Amino acid sequence: MTGMRFVFALVAALLVSTPTPSTAQGAASTIAIVDFQLVVRQSTALSTVRAQLETIRKANDAEALASEQRLRQRDQAIARDREVLDAASFDAKKREFEREFVAARNAVQSRQQRMEQAYNAAMAQIEKQIISVTSNIARAQSINVVFG
Repeated sequence: MTGMRFVFALVAALLVSTPTPSTAQGAASTIAIVDFQLVVRQSTALSTVRAQLETIRKANDAEALASEQRLRQRDQAIARDREVLDAASFDAKKREFEREFVAARNAVQSRQQRMEQAYNAAMAQIEKQIISVTSNIARAQSINVVFG
């Protein structure tokens, strides 16, 4: 939760309150400007998310590389077997290899999609937290309008 405390401190530091001329009812408006992109970029929460995703990406890359090497060896073995197998047996092995290749490609794509979804969900959570902190600060400082 230290990441959220940092976000709170950063949002508090970036709030710039500017009183505006009185409205027709005599109440003053207070406006705040928050650089949300800067807050997100410098948040420790984003650093944590990126580090976790980098760890997952490295594991996915290692798994994809192992799968690629396994498929390459299998393809070479099938190519060597072509000379000793009859056409039907060779075609059956080649079709099986193609199914394995498609399954491996789909697995890589699926892992990539899950990683992107996790990143998007984490970013949405970070943005939601920043909005919440900003709202709390605005309420505490009687700020009527927040631009970001």
